Amino acid sequence: MYGGHIVDDWDRRLARGYLENIMSPAIFEEEELFPYIEGKNLSLKVPLPTSYEKYIEHIELSLGAETPLAYGLHPNAEIGFRTTQCLNIFNTILDIAPKDSSEGGEGAGRTTQDILQDIVRRFLEDINVKGMIYNVDEVKNKMDPEQKGPYQNVFIQEIEYMTILLTEMARSIEEIDQGMKGLLTISEKM
Repeated sequence: MYGGHIVDDWDRRLARGYLENIMSPAIFEEEELFPYIEGKNLSLKVPLPTSYEKYIEHIELSLGAETPLAYGLHPNAEIGFRTTQCLNIFNTILDIAPKDSSEGGEGAGRTTQDILQDIVRRFLEDINVKGMIYNVDEVKNKMDPEQKGPYQNVFIQEIEYMTILLTEMARSIEEIDQGMKGLLTISEKM
């Protein structure tokens, strides 16, 4: 239900399922929100009607780490995801680790700085991150105000978020490039 809208029959079925299972009078009587949780020593109950501050306190104290059990899945459902995540992290660490120049092959003798310079060059020249930044006002002006609806609003919001992200990426990459060229002092933040 992207953007909070029901756009097809599958979205409608999902929303109906939520409404039938969660939105009931029992929601005001400490209903259990986690499915199939009996005997698993885990619980998330709706708090009794109270003040705003108490709701915030309940959320902060009751919501623990995310677990597959909260979605009715087996605890092993998370193992594959975490394994892949660890492999990606370790492969990235190995890719940027300094290489021994005695190794043969294509990447022999490359240091961390060489690899970082290649990555910076790729972002600045090949990918051209600066050229990908949208002019949000220009996009808004091209839209017909009479045709503007919820999908167009979500589209504009996504463009705004992407513009912020790309602008920060371009700024930080240029900062790192200037630091490697000696024009800026490399800080811990960089």
